[in-house]
Amino acid sequence: ERMHEFNPQVVIIDSLNELVDSLNDTPDVQMNMIRTTTALKEEAEKNNRGIFLITHMNKKEEISGVQRIQHIVSAVMHIEMEPKLGKSGRLLQCPKKNRFGSTSTISRFMMTEHGLEEASDEDVSLPIGKPKMEDV
Repeated sequence: ERMHEFNPQVVIIDSLNELVDSLNDTPDVQMNMIRTTTALKEEAEKNNRGIFLITHMNKKEEISGVQRIQHIVSAVMHIEMEPKLGKSGRLLQCPKKNRFGSTSTISRFMMTEHGLEEASDEDVSLPIGKPKMEDV
């Protein structure tokens, strides 16, 4: 409802799990997550809107809850702390799915007082390429 009221170009939903809980009253959590994600994808396509769904990853580096969500969305991105860049370093990658480009692309950011900013060459001392998850 709020999306139609404000008509934003980009919507960030943090957290998908809580949105699902607030919109559905049936006990089938997995089906509720699938329905909600599908409805949001249709909303995005219908209104040419970018929608970012934030959820948690489990220890197996999978989306917490329903794996079928990965088949609905256009990209699955991870943002993680990068100790090699200091306390403010972050890595953004799409290791499992990216309909818009390569899954081996890594973007490096620094958390600043203005939010995330792309890391400069001086900030980056990491090798180019896809890191091993144990290195991240």
